[in-house]
Amino acid sequence: MRIIISIALLIIATTTIMPAFAGNVKIVTSPQKKQQSMQEEYFKALADPITIKNLKNIAKLLQANKISLLNLRYAEIGDKGLQIILPALAHNKSVRMLNLSGNNLTENGIRQLTKVLLNNSSLNRIDIGSNHIGNNGAFMLADLISKNHNINNLSIYGNKISEKGMVALAEAANHSGLVKLELGSDIISDKGAGTAINILAKNHSIRSIRVSGLIKGPVSVAALGSYLENNDYVESLNLSLSITGGSSILNIVNGLKKNKSIKKLDLSMSFIDDVDALLLAHALKHNKSIQYINLSSSDIGDKGILAFGKLLKYNHTIKYINFWRNHQTKDIVEKFKAITKNIKTDATVNLGVYDPSTLIQGVTVYLGKKDPKTGLIVSIKRVRQHSNFGES
Repeated sequence: MRIIISIALLIIATTTIMPAFAGNVKIVTSPQKKQQSMQEEYFKALADPITIKNLKNIAKLLQANKISLLNLRYAEIGDKGLQIILPALAHNKSVRMLNLSGNNLTENGIRQLTKVLLNNSSLNRIDIGSNHIGNNGAFMLADLISKNHNINNLSIYGNKISEKGMVALAEAANHSGLVKLELGSDIISDKGAGTAINILAKNHSIRSIRVSGLIKGPVSVAALGSYLENNDYVESLNLSLSITGGSSILNIVNGLKKNKSIKKLDLSMSFIDDVDALLLAHALKHNKSIQYINLSSSDIGDKGILAFGKLLKYNHTIKYINFWRNHQTKDIVEKFKAITKNIKTDATVNLGVYDPSTLIQGVTVYLGKKDPKTGLIVSIKRVRQHSNFGES
C-alpha cells in the first residue's frame, strides 16, 4: 500500500515555450515511501506562463501518480486546457487537492470534469472559484458531491450562480461527505440566499463554512441568525464581505449568545462600526467557544476596539483578535495598553495601526505573557503589516 509521507514543492522552471495560457502554476509532489526513509521528488516539468507543452507534462505526472496537489489557480487555461489533463486525471490515484479557480471554465468544462471525478477515490479538495460555470455547472457539482463522498472540501464562490444553483448545492451538501464549504454569489436574491442558508442549517457534517456575499437583506439576515442559534456543528464561520451592521449584526449577536460550537469567526471586510463592535463584544462576554475573531478591514474606531479590550477581562477563551485596517487612531496602542494592564490572558490582539507615510506600522499587543526584555505583562511588538486571519 502506498503511503504519502510528505509534500514537496515543485521547482518551477524559468523558460517559456510557445505560451498559450497566462498565469502561474504550482505543483506539490507526493513522494514514494522507500523502506522507512522519506524521499522527496522534485520535477522541473513546468514553465511560466503555462503552455500546452506544460499541460502535457502535467498530464504525464498525473499518469505516473506523482502529484498530490495540483494548483492551477488563475492559470486561465480554459475548457481547452482542461481537456489536456482530464484523461490523465481520470486514472490518477495520487491527487488530493485540485485548484482550478480563476481559469475561465464554463459549464462545458465542468461537465467533463465531474464525469472524470465521479469515481475518483483520492481527491478530497476542489476549488472551482471565480469561473463562469453558472447554474448548470452548479447542478453538475451538486450531483458530484452527492455521489462521491470522498470529496470533503469544496470552494465554489464567484461563479454567477443564482438561487436555483445555490439551493441545489446546499441540498447536495446535506447528503455529501463535505466538512468544508465555501459559497459566494453576487447575483443571488435575498430570498434565494435565505433559502440556501436555511437548508445548510440542517447540515450536521460541515465544520467550516464560508458564505461571503450571501447576506443580502432581511430574509437572509434572519436565516443567518437562526443558523447560528440552531447549528452546533460548524466550528469556523466566514462571513467576510457580508455584514452591513445594523440588523445583520443584531442577528449575529443574538445567534452567538446561543451558539456553542463556533471557534473561528471571520467578519472582515464588512461595515461594522463602533456601535456594532460594542454589541458584539457584549454578546461574547460569556461565550466559551470562539477563539479567533477577524474584524479586519471594517469601520471600527478606538471605542469599539477598547470594548474588546474590556471583554478580555471576562472572556478567557479568546486567543486572537484582528483589527487590521480599521479606523483606529495612533493613540490606540497606549489606550489599549492602559485598559488591559491588569488583565491576564493568553490572547493576542492585532491593533493594526496604519500610517501611510511609513507603509509598515502593524502593531500587535501581547497580553498575559511577560516580555523577556522589559518584564512587563503587556508589551508591544512591531510586526510587518498583514491581513492573514489567525496570524500574529
